[in-house]
Amino acid sequence: MKRIIALTLTFIFALSCAAFAEGQLLASTMVVNASDAMLCNIDCAVAALNGRTIQTGVPFSFNQAVGPRTRQAGYEVAVNGNGYDKLGGGVSQVATTLHNALIKASGVTFSQKHTYGDLFCAGYVMSGAEAILTDYENGYDLEFTSPNAYAISMWRSGNYLYCELKKPAPEPTEAPMKKMKVVNCQSYVNLRAEATAKSESLAQLTLGTEVEATGDVSGGFIEVIYMGMKGFVAEDYLAEQK
Repeated sequence: MKRIIALTLTFIFALSCAAFAEGQLLASTMVVNASDAMLCNIDCAVAALNGRTIQTGVPFSFNQAVGPRTRQAGYEVAVNGNGYDKLGGGVSQVATTLHNALIKASGVTFSQKHTYGDLFCAGYVMSGAEAILTDYENGYDLEFTSPNAYAISMWRSGNYLYCELKKPAPEPTEAPMKKMKVVNCQSYVNLRAEATAKSESLAQLTLGTEVEATGDVSGGFIEVIYMGMKGFVAEDYLAEQK
Protein backbone atom coordinates (compact mmCIF):
# COMPACT_ATOMS: atom_id res chain seq x y z
CA MET A 1 0.00 0.00 0.00
CA LYS A 2 2.82 2.41 0.91
CA ARG A 3 4.48 1.68 -2.43
CA ILE A 4 1.26 2.53 -4.29
CA ILE A 5 0.94 5.82 -2.38
CA ALA A 6 4.58 6.69 -3.08
CA LEU A 7 4.19 5.95 -6.78
CA THR A 8 1.00 8.02 -6.90
CA LEU A 9 2.73 10.96 -5.24
CA THR A 10 5.63 10.67 -7.67
CA PHE A 11 3.24 10.66 -10.63
CA ILE A 12 1.35 13.72 -9.33
CA PHE A 13 4.60 15.61 -8.76
CA ALA A 14 5.77 14.76 -12.28
CA LEU A 15 2.55 16.06 -13.79
CA SER A 16 2.76 19.19 -11.69
CA CYS A 17 6.32 19.93 -12.78
CA ALA A 18 5.56 19.21 -16.42
CA ALA A 19 2.81 21.84 -16.38
CA PHE A 20 5.37 24.57 -15.66
CA ALA A 21 6.96 26.37 -18.57
CA GLU A 22 10.66 25.73 -19.07
CA GLY A 23 12.70 28.34 -17.26
CA GLN A 24 9.71 29.57 -15.29
CA LEU A 25 10.54 30.17 -11.62
CA LEU A 26 7.39 28.45 -10.42
CA ALA A 27 7.04 25.76 -7.79
CA SER A 28 4.23 23.99 -6.00
CA THR A 29 3.63 21.68 -3.06
CA MET A 30 0.56 19.59 -2.37
CA VAL A 31 -1.81 20.60 0.41
CA VAL A 32 -2.77 17.21 1.85
CA ASN A 33 -5.00 16.36 4.81
CA ALA A 34 -4.87 19.96 5.98
CA SER A 35 -7.15 21.04 8.81
CA ASP A 36 -8.91 24.39 8.75
CA ALA A 37 -6.34 25.62 11.28
CA MET A 38 -3.44 24.58 9.06
CA LEU A 39 -5.02 26.23 6.02
CA CYS A 40 -5.44 29.38 8.09
CA ASN A 41 -1.74 29.33 9.00
CA ILE A 42 -0.67 28.71 5.41
CA ASP A 43 -2.84 31.57 4.21
CA CYS A 44 -1.46 33.93 6.88
CA ALA A 45 2.12 33.23 5.83
CA VAL A 46 1.25 33.47 2.13
CA ALA A 47 -0.39 36.86 2.72
CA ALA A 48 2.79 38.08 4.44
CA LEU A 49 5.00 37.02 1.50
CA ASN A 50 2.83 37.67 -1.52
CA GLY A 51 3.89 40.85 -3.28
CA ARG A 52 7.18 41.24 -1.41
CA THR A 53 10.31 41.98 -3.41
CA ILE A 54 13.59 40.12 -3.08
CA GLN A 55 16.17 42.88 -3.51
CA THR A 56 19.37 42.33 -5.47
CA GLY A 57 22.21 41.35 -3.15
CA VAL A 58 20.20 41.98 0.03
CA PRO A 59 19.74 39.07 2.48
CA PHE A 60 16.10 37.97 2.72
CA SER A 61 14.81 36.34 5.91
CA PHE A 62 11.66 34.22 5.78
CA ASN A 63 11.05 34.73 9.50
CA GLN A 64 11.42 38.49 9.29
CA ALA A 65 9.07 38.65 6.31
CA VAL A 66 6.41 36.41 7.83
CA GLY A 67 6.84 37.56 11.42
CA PRO A 68 6.08 35.77 14.70
CA ARG A 69 3.46 33.04 14.51
CA THR A 70 1.12 34.37 17.19
CA ARG A 71 -2.62 34.33 17.76
CA GLN A 72 -2.59 38.12 17.44
CA ALA A 73 -1.23 37.66 13.90
CA GLY A 74 -4.05 35.21 13.11
CA TYR A 75 -2.21 31.91 13.57
CA GLU A 76 -3.80 28.80 15.09
CA VAL A 77 -2.59 25.51 16.55
CA ALA A 78 -2.12 22.87 13.86
CA VAL A 79 0.04 19.82 13.15
CA ASN A 80 3.52 20.71 11.92
CA GLY A 81 5.85 18.79 9.63
CA ASN A 82 6.94 16.27 12.25
CA GLY A 83 3.42 15.52 13.50
CA TYR A 84 3.21 17.74 16.59
CA ASP A 85 0.59 20.36 17.35
CA LYS A 86 2.16 23.80 17.24
CA LEU A 87 0.97 27.38 16.97
CA GLY A 88 1.56 28.19 13.32
CA GLY A 89 1.79 24.58 12.19
CA GLY A 90 1.89 24.46 8.40
CA VAL A 91 3.99 27.58 7.86
CA SER A 92 7.06 25.51 6.99
CA GLN A 93 5.22 24.28 3.91
CA VAL A 94 5.12 27.89 2.73
CA ALA A 95 8.89 28.15 3.30
CA THR A 96 9.39 24.88 1.40
CA THR A 97 7.37 26.11 -1.56
CA LEU A 98 9.33 29.36 -1.66
CA HIS A 99 12.59 27.40 -1.43
CA ASN A 100 11.59 25.18 -4.34
CA ALA A 101 11.09 28.26 -6.52
CA LEU A 102 14.37 29.79 -5.34
CA ILE A 103 16.48 26.78 -6.28
CA LYS A 104 15.31 27.25 -9.88
CA ALA A 105 16.74 30.77 -9.91
CA SER A 106 20.33 31.40 -10.90
CA GLY A 107 22.92 32.27 -8.26
CA VAL A 108 20.74 32.21 -5.12
CA THR A 109 22.83 31.37 -2.05
CA PHE A 110 21.45 30.24 1.31
CA SER A 111 23.04 31.53 4.49
CA GLN A 112 20.58 29.61 6.69
CA LYS A 113 18.53 26.57 5.77
CA HIS A 114 17.16 23.71 7.86
CA THR A 115 15.17 20.62 6.93
CA TYR A 116 12.99 18.19 8.88
CA GLY A 117 15.07 15.23 7.74
CA ASP A 118 13.93 11.87 9.11
CA LEU A 119 11.42 13.57 11.44
CA PHE A 120 9.27 14.64 8.50
CA CYS A 121 5.91 12.88 8.35
CA ALA A 122 3.79 15.21 6.22
CA GLY A 123 3.19 14.52 2.55
CA TYR A 124 3.64 17.82 0.74
CA VAL A 125 7.11 16.90 -0.59
CA MET A 126 8.71 13.56 -1.32
CA SER A 127 11.20 13.46 1.57
CA GLY A 128 12.29 15.22 4.74
CA ALA A 129 15.47 16.35 3.00
CA GLU A 130 13.27 18.58 0.82
CA ALA A 131 11.05 19.84 3.64
CA ILE A 132 12.30 23.20 4.94
CA LEU A 133 12.02 23.69 8.70
CA THR A 134 11.31 27.18 10.04
CA ASP A 135 10.61 28.14 13.65
CA TYR A 136 10.50 31.80 14.62
CA GLU A 137 10.80 31.22 18.37
CA ASN A 138 13.77 28.87 18.12
CA GLY A 139 15.61 30.74 15.37
CA TYR A 140 15.23 28.25 12.54
CA ASP A 141 15.08 30.46 9.47
CA LEU A 142 15.28 30.30 5.70
CA GLU A 143 17.68 33.09 4.77
CA PHE A 144 19.12 33.69 1.32
CA THR A 145 20.61 36.25 -1.04
CA SER A 146 19.82 36.60 -4.74
CA PRO A 147 21.94 38.30 -7.42
CA ASN A 148 18.68 39.26 -9.14
CA ALA A 149 15.58 41.04 -7.92
CA TYR A 150 12.30 39.11 -7.85
CA ALA A 151 8.73 39.81 -6.85
CA ILE A 152 7.22 36.96 -4.83
CA SER A 153 3.82 35.75 -5.96
CA MET A 154 2.20 33.08 -3.76
CA TRP A 155 -1.27 31.62 -3.76
CA ARG A 156 -3.24 28.51 -2.80
CA SER A 157 -5.54 26.88 -5.32
CA GLY A 158 -7.28 23.55 -4.92
CA ASN A 159 -4.89 21.02 -3.40
CA TYR A 160 -1.75 22.98 -4.26
CA LEU A 161 0.27 25.85 -2.86
CA TYR A 162 2.13 27.83 -5.52
CA CYS A 163 5.07 30.21 -5.52
CA GLU A 164 6.31 32.12 -8.55
CA LEU A 165 9.25 34.48 -8.70
CA LYS A 166 8.78 37.25 -11.23
CA LYS A 167 10.84 40.17 -12.39
CA PRO A 168 9.64 43.18 -10.38
CA ALA A 169 7.66 45.81 -12.24
CA PRO A 170 9.92 48.65 -13.40
CA GLU A 171 9.77 51.87 -11.44
CA PRO A 172 7.69 54.48 -13.25
CA THR A 173 9.89 57.04 -14.93
CA GLU A 174 8.97 60.65 -15.39
CA ALA A 175 8.83 61.97 -18.94
CA PRO A 176 11.75 64.28 -19.69
CA MET A 177 11.04 68.00 -19.44
CA LYS A 178 10.47 69.76 -22.75
CA LYS A 179 12.32 73.03 -23.23
CA MET A 180 10.06 75.83 -24.49
CA LYS A 181 10.25 79.61 -24.88
CA VAL A 182 7.83 82.51 -24.75
CA VAL A 183 6.57 83.67 -28.17
CA ASN A 184 3.75 85.71 -29.74
CA CYS A 185 3.75 88.55 -27.24
CA GLN A 186 4.82 92.22 -27.44
CA SER A 187 6.45 92.42 -24.01
CA TYR A 188 5.56 89.62 -21.57
CA VAL A 189 3.09 86.89 -20.57
CA ASN A 190 2.01 85.91 -17.07
CA LEU A 191 3.07 82.78 -15.26
CA ARG A 192 -0.20 81.87 -13.56
CA ALA A 193 -0.62 79.95 -10.30
CA GLU A 194 -3.46 77.91 -11.84
CA ALA A 195 -4.61 77.02 -15.34
CA THR A 196 -6.85 80.03 -15.79
CA ALA A 197 -6.40 83.62 -16.98
CA LYS A 198 -8.00 84.89 -13.76
CA SER A 199 -5.44 83.16 -11.54
CA GLU A 200 -2.72 84.99 -9.61
CA SER A 201 0.35 86.02 -11.62
CA LEU A 202 3.50 84.49 -10.16
CA ALA A 203 5.90 86.17 -12.60
CA GLN A 204 6.03 88.07 -15.89
CA LEU A 205 7.90 86.18 -18.60
CA THR A 206 9.35 88.39 -21.33
CA LEU A 207 9.54 87.45 -24.99
CA GLY A 208 12.10 84.69 -25.53
CA THR A 209 12.16 83.56 -21.87
CA GLU A 210 13.04 79.87 -21.60
CA VAL A 211 10.93 77.50 -19.45
CA GLU A 212 10.60 73.74 -18.97
CA ALA A 213 7.22 72.15 -19.71
CA THR A 214 6.19 69.27 -17.41
CA GLY A 215 3.85 67.77 -19.99
CA ASP A 216 0.62 68.63 -18.16
CA VAL A 217 -1.90 70.60 -20.25
CA SER A 218 -5.18 71.91 -18.86
CA GLY A 219 -7.75 74.27 -20.33
CA GLY A 220 -5.40 75.72 -22.90
CA PHE A 221 -2.58 76.24 -20.38
CA ILE A 222 0.73 74.38 -20.17
CA GLU A 223 2.33 73.67 -16.81
CA VAL A 224 5.92 74.93 -16.79
CA ILE A 225 8.80 75.45 -14.40
CA TYR A 226 10.54 78.81 -14.38
CA MET A 227 13.40 79.55 -11.96
CA GLY A 228 12.16 76.81 -9.62
CA MET A 229 8.57 78.04 -9.69
CA LYS A 230 5.85 75.82 -11.11
CA GLY A 231 2.97 77.58 -12.86
CA PHE A 232 0.88 77.80 -16.03
CA VAL A 233 1.30 79.73 -19.27
CA ALA A 234 -1.31 79.99 -22.04
CA GLU A 235 -0.22 77.53 -24.74
CA ASP A 236 -0.58 80.17 -27.50
CA TYR A 237 2.44 81.94 -26.04
CA LEU A 238 4.80 78.98 -25.89
CA ALA A 239 6.79 77.21 -28.60
CA GLU A 240 9.16 74.25 -28.40
CA GLN A 241 12.82 75.21 -28.56
CA LYS A 242 14.62 73.81 -31.55
